[in-house]
Amino acid sequence: MKNKLRKITIKTLPNGYSLDVEGLHPGGFLYFNEMELLAGFITHVGLHEENPMESTKMLRIMFQTIIGQEYVEAADNMMRTVAALNKRCHEIEKKLRELQEEANVAKKVKEPSKETAKGTKPKKKKKRSVLRTIRTILSTLLTLIILGIMAFGGFWYYQNYYLQSIDDLKVEGSQKELTVSVDTEADSSLLSVL
Repeated sequence: MKNKLRKITIKTLPNGYSLDVEGLHPGGFLYFNEMELLAGFITHVGLHEENPMESTKMLRIMFQTIIGQEYVEAADNMMRTVAALNKRCHEIEKKLRELQEEANVAKKVKEPSKETAKGTKPKKKKKRSVLRTIRTILSTLLTLIILGIMAFGGFWYYQNYYLQSIDDLKVEGSQKELTVSVDTEADSSLLSVL
């Protein structure tokens, strides 16, 4: 497969660098320091790769270019050691979980039964559950009574104060002048006709 030659332009700008690769992003890519420019160059140019490179491969090439091959090999050895330690930690955690489950099972077996000799539960729990049930019923009833009183009070306020009854309404006059007469218990200064 033959590689296509593309025009690559790198420009120094007042605030960074511009990388323009023919056929990619129009106007180029903007980078603010040399490391970003190098990473962008490796990503977008790809060093003879058809697709943009993986980040790990790109970092490996950057490190080889900047610090040298021997340091990259040392870093690889360290990464393998860290991976092995990580695997060992997961194995130890799994073993600890298994031991914890075994301890929980053993603890359940050793706990004495809380039942009496006849196989019935102690009366204290029954008393507590009965008291709790009574307390729940009373609090529910009290809440319903309070809500009922509030609903009744709101209805009474609406009927006696908010809702004003009109005993008689008379409209007299012509198109230019209209007279409205209202017979009600409400203060007539508060009434208006729209």
